[in-house]
Amino acid sequence: MKKFIIKRLLVALIIFLGVSIFIFIILQLQPGNPYLNSLNPNISQEQTKQILMQKGYYDPLPVKFIKWFKGFITFDFGYSIQYKEPVVDVILSRLPKTLMLTIPSLFLSLIFSFPIGMYMAYKPSKFVSKLMNIINLAAVSLPTFLIAILLIKWLSFDLNLFPISGTGELEDSGFQLALYSVLPIITLTIMQSTVFIRYIRGYFQRELTEQYYLVAQGFGMTRWQALVHSIFPTVLPQMITLIFMEIPALFSGALITETVFVWPGIGKLNYDAVTYRDYPLIMGLLSMTVGVVLLSNLAADILGIQLNPLSKKEMSD
Repeated sequence: MKKFIIKRLLVALIIFLGVSIFIFIILQLQPGNPYLNSLNPNISQEQTKQILMQKGYYDPLPVKFIKWFKGFITFDFGYSIQYKEPVVDVILSRLPKTLMLTIPSLFLSLIFSFPIGMYMAYKPSKFVSKLMNIINLAAVSLPTFLIAILLIKWLSFDLNLFPISGTGELEDSGFQLALYSVLPIITLTIMQSTVFIRYIRGYFQRELTEQYYLVAQGFGMTRWQALVHSIFPTVLPQMITLIFMEIPALFSGALITETVFVWPGIGKLNYDAVTYRDYPLIMGLLSMTVGVVLLSNLAADILGIQLNPLSKKEMSD
């Protein structure tokens, strides 16, 4: 098991480094000067050139790469062009806002998905199951931004229940501030639930044909009792693995959701960084995204082995 983890860590590190180098080269080859918009337009051309030289803009690409790589090793991605602060500090200041949306939406999506997916697998021919399947297919076909816009239309404009966007004012109470997060959380919950429902239904439908399920009924359990007490423990490890694999998708969904609702998290920061051509910030955000994807997949693989007795036995042998 230790050899497997070390091997996967090395592979993840190589991929992380390779993707980061690729992103760095692509950004450096982009036309135009990203620093011009942040400079005082009243200064002379000589002063502008001097500032750009200090920032290393005129350095050859190999020199830029060496400087970047030294910072990359120590997680120093330089200073944000837009915010004039270290990139790491800017990202860390926005991360809690994103977690305020992603963590509740992950829990809510699981709470809704498990009973719905189990019911659809248990009684697939029922009208309710067919209706749920149609609704789920319709929801999964909708883009995230359209779900967000529809929620704004129905719950903000028509019913006037929740604020449209933003995070409120500093003097607002905690309850008022929480109201601003409701629509983004609902959007992410709907988006993630559509994925979980399909997987849960598929997992349970497959296990319903297994012999141990029929044996459990032979011992006097009802179909529903056998479903909960026999199949649920079997499916749970697969779901835990799926959750870790879906974490990157949840963050990517937050990018669109935060942009629509003007929520100041990592997703909105990504959008602003691209809009203002803040290359150091883009580099830091993309590196963080690659890291989250690799670590989530690594955690999913390790948990999948630990929670599966057969895989664990094969690894130990």
